[in-house]
Amino acid sequence: MGGISQTAVARSTSREAQQMRRRHAVQRALVAAIAPLWIPLAIVYFRFVRGYRIRDLARVRADYARLRAESRRPLLVCANHLTLIDSFIVGWALRSPWGYLRDFDSFPWNTPERTNFAGTRLHSVLVYLAKCIPITRGGRREDTGAVLDRVAYLLERGEVALLFPEGGRSRTGRVEVDAGGAWGVGRVVGATA
Repeated sequence: MGGISQTAVARSTSREAQQMRRRHAVQRALVAAIAPLWIPLAIVYFRFVRGYRIRDLARVRADYARLRAESRRPLLVCANHLTLIDSFIVGWALRSPWGYLRDFDSFPWNTPERTNFAGTRLHSVLVYLAKCIPITRGGRREDTGAVLDRVAYLLERGEVALLFPEGGRSRTGRVEVDAGGAWGVGRVVGATA
């Protein structure tokens, strides 16, 4: 892992950073406690009730396991965003539920759009327990920055994050470079470089 940028060092000593680390620790502990229940149930639902399948699943999981075994360096997964449940499908593709139980840190954190997934109190709780850090697209720079700072922090700890660089769903399967979200990936990578 490369050295932490001077900006990240300055942030790490601030009161806000200490509060963020405490909030992260609480969320991580709660997610770790409940994940053994909801992850297998969700996969059963999507696979057997909805009929979803993932092509080359064994190869994708083997590639991901190799990446995780090679190093505990920061791992930022960037994917195109085609549906509202892509983050779950990517997580399902990367490891089995049992694999996540053995290596909880390999279950990626992700940043869903707040208005899509955290608009009600129930949705906010479910998103919280699904290892999510909601972000408001087009929101205040300070709020967006706080989310990206947290993603950088968890990457520095050797955890995995999943971001959608185009910042929205793509109907074509290609990254929409004009959608305004790609700068966030650069900011996260810069903070952990």
